[in-house]
Amino acid sequence: MDPFHGSIQLAFIQPLGSNFIPDLISDFQKEEPGIRFHLTQDNSNKILDLIESSEIDVGFCAPQNLIKNLSSFSIMKQELFLIVNKNHRLADKRQVDLCEVANDPFILYKTETSLHDVIEKLCHDAGFHPQKSFEAFDERTVAGLVGANLGVALSLF
Repeated sequence: MDPFHGSIQLAFIQPLGSNFIPDLISDFQKEEPGIRFHLTQDNSNKILDLIESSEIDVGFCAPQNLIKNLSSFSIMKQELFLIVNKNHRLADKRQVDLCEVANDPFILYKTETSLHDVIEKLCHDAGFHPQKSFEAFDERTVAGLVGANLGVALSLF
């Protein structure tokens, strides 16, 4: 009823949790200090379910196919990088075609994460299904396993 007081139910994916969402909320509350946020962090599919069931007001998630009765727009683009062990045959390359690692084992993100579906789609678009050697929840684990030469990965850093 009062546009200057109340709460917003907001859900977001893990990659946005360290900077984007905290900065967004902080900036918003400087302008509207009477608005409070109730936050949920989940994967894109769960966020879309929460929107469709009206359990949240706003959701920030990874690109998805168009969904009937939902409106969406891009708020940012993030680059994904191929990360390889320093002794990998492609380690000195500045740019590679993704199909060059089609036969390499992959450190993937768990299906519960927002990056999983994005990476699977990129690999399929490049003409292959990634050979999973491990699935992780976070970038640090992915980087550590790549550093231990257990596979290659696509990641945000």
